[in-house]
Amino acid sequence: MSGTLHDRRMDGLLTPSRVATSLAFVLAALCFLLPFVTAGCDERTTAQGIDFVTGHEPPVYDENGREVEADDDDNVAVKLIREGGPAATLALTFVLAGALFSVLPGATGAAACFLAGAFGLGGFLLFLLGLELRIEGVFADLRIGFWLAVLLTAGGTLAARRRWASLAPALPAPRTSARLAGAGALLMPLAVIVPHATSGRDESEDPTSIVYAFIWALSPGSREAAAWTAIALVGLTFFLALSALVLSRSPTLARPGATAAALGLAGMLLAVEAIAFFAAFDGIGVGDGLWIQLAGSALVLAGGLLAARNSGETQMRPPRPAVLLAIVGAVVVVVATLLPYDRGGEDIGSRALLELDLDADRWFVLAPLVLALATVLAVLQLGRETASGALVGLGAGLVIAFVSLLYPAFGESDDSIPASLGAGSFVGLAGAALVAAAGLLASRGRSGSRRCDDADPAATP
Repeated sequence: MSGTLHDRRMDGLLTPSRVATSLAFVLAALCFLLPFVTAGCDERTTAQGIDFVTGHEPPVYDENGREVEADDDDNVAVKLIREGGPAATLALTFVLAGALFSVLPGATGAAACFLAGAFGLGGFLLFLLGLELRIEGVFADLRIGFWLAVLLTAGGTLAARRRWASLAPALPAPRTSARLAGAGALLMPLAVIVPHATSGRDESEDPTSIVYAFIWALSPGSREAAAWTAIALVGLTFFLALSALVLSRSPTLARPGATAAALGLAGMLLAVEAIAFFAAFDGIGVGDGLWIQLAGSALVLAGGLLAARNSGETQMRPPRPAVLLAIVGAVVVVVATLLPYDRGGEDIGSRALLELDLDADRWFVLAPLVLALATVLAVLQLGRETASGALVGLGAGLVIAFVSLLYPAFGESDDSIPASLGAGSFVGLAGAALVAAAGLLASRGRSGSRRCDDADPAATP
């Protein structure tokens, strides 16, 4: 116990360990400026890591070293960027997130840094598996930039894991709640890469290989609706995993359990929205990815509810300012569903979430409304610690729900429906921020919970 307290006091300082962790992630990000892949056959090209993120097509050279031009269908650079772009974007995003989280003090910051590094390594693995040029008779050789980025990210991840273990040592008694939440969190990465929709060419055929996994919507230059949905899904996966990780080693259960439950609820609602959306179209089937998301979120919800229920928290009410702020945030969220998130264009009407028509998009109002209602119930019915955790989780869930509506600002292309970003998205994000801020405000002051017997027996006086 004394060692843990010492580690926590030292963690408030910018220790050499934290500096080394941050430096490892920063250097890994800089490695994206180095060559990542050399690919080709008769013609070849070398792409830097940053090319996969920005969509820049590197020059192509013939076997004599002269620069050549090729059609897009035969251009090895176009094929290379298309195959590696989404995974490289994912990897760089979490490497940068790891660098950011590494400077945050506390066990939660250390857990977020460790998890960001693990997700970054997962992105590198997807990048490696996604180089399908090999089966097209084209070689693809990984270069020094890729390997250095992987090694530095792995080093930063291990250092973050060690720091987290020192700040939040393993509890002596295993928890069923943490196991449930952890199992759900482990399912969520599959929900990102497994297709969410399948389609056949006609009604007589079974669903073919024409499938859609949202992760591939992160292709360079693509910022349409599917890309923002992919961003939201990846964010949901990260938050669910973080809540399960914190719950597994937190000495108290109320706050992390309620956060996990709120995020699990948000994940289930988002999955139900998408299932209803795709089911409304003829010829489109619901892919396994959505069912995996639903199952994973349900497990996290069950684990969080079990933890919060067994936390032994006393019914100390949240402070009045937090109650008012949460209710205001919920009202703002409801208002956001009435405001257009897409103002449309010529001959195209505006679109708001709460539209009483038969359009399949009407299902996307489900998550914001249910989460807003849950916000009011949480702040009025739950104890201080449980309400604090629930509000933080609900705020994060609302952010994820409204982030996917930002596509009109970026997603216009020659063959897309004209779109213009409306105020609904920003008002919804503001309401989400108010809900999360209410959770942080409720956590201040004297704690209203006591530790349960199976939480940390060594900490019991």
